[in-house]
Amino acid sequence: MKFRDMFNKTYETSDNNSEEVLKSHYYRARYEEALKMVRELVNEEKATITDENEVYKEILFENNSYSCVCKITDTTPVEMAIDFKIETFGFFSFGKGKKIIANFYKFLDSKLNFKGVGLFKEK
Repeated sequence: MKFRDMFNKTYETSDNNSEEVLKSHYYRARYEEALKMVRELVNEEKATITDENEVYKEILFENNSYSCVCKITDTTPVEMAIDFKIETFGFFSFGKGKKIIANFYKFLDSKLNFKGVGLFKEK
């Protein structure tokens, strides 16, 4: 764990992230199926959905230790990228946000048809 991870409370996934655990995951699935699995993830985490935006395909959910925005991006009609932006509560996080994101992806990888990590990164 890096020193800055002790204090960093916000983590975001993207294709261009230098850390492998924080790269976008791609799935071969339709939007409705991906959305259903994200809702199942929220239930599994005992979190509550505070906002669901169908226009931007984002879901905001939180529990007592973090808040998270989940973005579902459809690259093709049958391929989705799922990204997370998570903010943990408390003064010292000790990299907890990365661990939570890794658990989110582990859950989704087991439920959806996993295609790859960071497939559309910019050069």
